[in-house]
Amino acid sequence: MYKNLILPIIVGCLLLAVFVIIFKSPCENWVNYKQLPLGNFYTAADNPIVLYNVPRHREPYRYPVCHWVDYPVPHCKHNP
Repeated sequence: MYKNLILPIIVGCLLLAVFVIIFKSPCENWVNYKQLPLGNFYTAADNPIVLYNVPRHREPYRYPVCHWVDYPVPHCKHNP
């Protein structure tokens, strides 16, 4: 009885694996970018990041003070 079910189960698993491989959703690439002028690093999708330069510069609260973070890359992040 079970011998008749083994072949359809194996074929079904193989077809399912083929469909998953063919129709899988594209993975999104992530890139790290550096924010100017402070040098903070952030992570965003690989889509074009539209950043604009503001003509005036405002230093963050307690500017020289920063804390060490390990994400997305190790760097000293300033407090907002």
